Amino acid sequence: MSNITSSPLPRQIADAHVDGLIELDPIFGTYLGAPGTGSRLPDFSPAGANAVAALARTTLDRLTEAEARPGAESDAERRLPSATVPSRWKRHANCSAPSAC
Repeated sequence: MSNITSSPLPRQIADAHVDGLIELDPIFGTYLGAPGTGSRLPDFSPAGANAVAALARTTLDRLTEAEARPGAESDAERRLPSATVPSRWKRHANCSAPSAC
């Protein structure tokens, strides 16, 4: 069995990023409906801003590594419902008026 913490796939890293952001910014957590965040506030000091920036840098570094791993391109990993998603995107991208699509 693979160790998720040593070789996570992109979706796992994205989920961990959201969890970390909720910890650093409980207002964001409240917006998402995360339990236990409604009574806290984020750290608005420069240290709090640095923590959010560090989380973003770490996440981007981890994503770069994870995207090279086998399985990172699968529909299940990217949470695409099916191969028909791209055709729907193309249909909407080619619409001249949103009401016509």
